[in-house]
Amino acid sequence: MALKAIQALGGSLPLECVGPAWLWTASAEALHLPVPGRIQEVPCLGGIEPRAIEYGKVSEVWGKIAMECVRAAAEACMRGSAGAMITAPVTKEGIHLAGYDCEGHTDFIAGVTNAERHAMMVSAGPLRVVLATVHQALRDVPGALTADGIFDTIELAREAGTKMGIAQPRIAVCGLNPHAGESGAFGDEEEEIILPAIHAAQLNGWAVSGPHPADSVFRAAREGTYDFVIALYHDQGMIPVKLIDPDHGVNLTLGLPIVRTSPAHGSAYDIAGKGVARHGSMVEAITVAARLAGIG
Repeated sequence: MALKAIQALGGSLPLECVGPAWLWTASAEALHLPVPGRIQEVPCLGGIEPRAIEYGKVSEVWGKIAMECVRAAAEACMRGSAGAMITAPVTKEGIHLAGYDCEGHTDFIAGVTNAERHAMMVSAGPLRVVLATVHQALRDVPGALTADGIFDTIELAREAGTKMGIAQPRIAVCGLNPHAGESGAFGDEEEEIILPAIHAAQLNGWAVSGPHPADSVFRAAREGTYDFVIALYHDQGMIPVKLIDPDHGVNLTLGLPIVRTSPAHGSAYDIAGKGVARHGSMVEAITVAARLAGIG
């Protein structure tokens, strides 16, 4: 996917691939694609000898390669030798096998860059969705939500909007329960956790509303009523984004001191190495990162 995206961009951006040159070369040759012209080796991976690549296989070795490449790219951005980083999807099983205590790129990159707070924003077409919680079991979500945490997510969305040139970003906050709780009939999280966060944001003069029923707010956002939607758990926000434009979604990490984007889809191990992965989201992720970093 990354190699196809690089080919599609045709040298229009100064892209550098991170990781073992033998791995990039072998992958390019297997897929009958050009070998990248600029490859940054990762010193700590030098002891990993070239081997036959088993596409679609989860292992400790590939988990380590993935995460150390992510670390190297983030550190390059922190040094100023790179203007932005774009990550490909990783499998959580692989990084856990390799011994990394994180739930994915986002938490890992936040640790590398010492970001005090961060949030995952996914966008597709007119939708910009920021997640208040990300990779955790659905049964754990209510206990993970706090008024302070939701407020921070709102603030990060607002900061992103102003950087995008939106003077007063309009932010809608989803409810957790059906019908946004319907005044406590279906749960009390709206009254006890979500509304206090919204009221605190409104006291700052921000254009924040909710909690809105999740089954209707995304359509309103798509039609232009809101600039951002705060979703309270992973699938609440990801399903509408992937439904609207599954081939061009972008994941942007808010709150980092660097620019980081990624395609808004998973690792697709079932088609790995076959050369059939759609690369539109990766092209879009690269383009968005370059624009935010002022490159090209």
